[in-house]
Amino acid sequence: RLLAARAYLYMNDLENAYTAAKEVVDVQEALFPWTKKAQLAMQGDQDQMFSSELVFALQNSNRKNIYTKNFDAENLKLGALLAPASDVIDEVIFYEEGDSRYTTWFSGDAEIEGSTYKKFRKYQAQSDTLYSQLIPMLRVSEAYYIVAECEGAEDEDAGLSWLNKVRNARSLESEDWGEYFEYILESEYMREFFGEGQLFYFYKRRGYEEIQDAYEPDVSVMMDNAQYVLEIPEDESKYN
Repeated sequence: RLLAARAYLYMNDLENAYTAAKEVVDVQEALFPWTKKAQLAMQGDQDQMFSSELVFALQNSNRKNIYTKNFDAENLKLGALLAPASDVIDEVIFYEEGDSRYTTWFSGDAEIEGSTYKKFRKYQAQSDTLYSQLIPMLRVSEAYYIVAECEGAEDEDAGLSWLNKVRNARSLESEDWGEYFEYILESEYMREFFGEGQLFYFYKRRGYEEIQDAYEPDVSVMMDNAQYVLEIPEDESKYN
């Protein structure tokens, strides 16, 4: 149902998107409970994936090598590293202290070629467990965001109340400024799906003409329709 809700939202069918997403929200506590703080504080077996909240995920036994190749700031030079600038993370995305996504997924700064980047460790393998092989595809929090967006189209305060449920689960206080609903919604997508690729499709679906630069906190990247069309991977096209 969550995948259906996502598809309906892309079609701008808010009624069906809401209905499908609300079905997931209604069973969230029983089937996809919020990850507890104790699970995030465990040393050596930390649930960095917030796995209890995953509606659907892939299992990849090679995830450790993927992390080393793309995110490990200890081993790579900037030209081959997917690393966000520290001030973008601290000032733009995770500007509120105590967010459990920040405290779980980031661990200090790395100096690379004279610039400061944040160490991103969501996909870092800490031990030989299932947590170290999961690739998240559908999170229950997305159901809350879809319900929020559908209700927020008519009543921003009502939409915000759904966003606050996720914020509270991430150790943040509730927001009470409904007029900032759109900004808070975008902020939640930026935080919740960091490193998962969902933010790009949020921007594409909503037709954003400019998005936050990954390296400068006060810089925007201009976007057009062509930039929202991803190239076909070479491995999928070279024999066609």
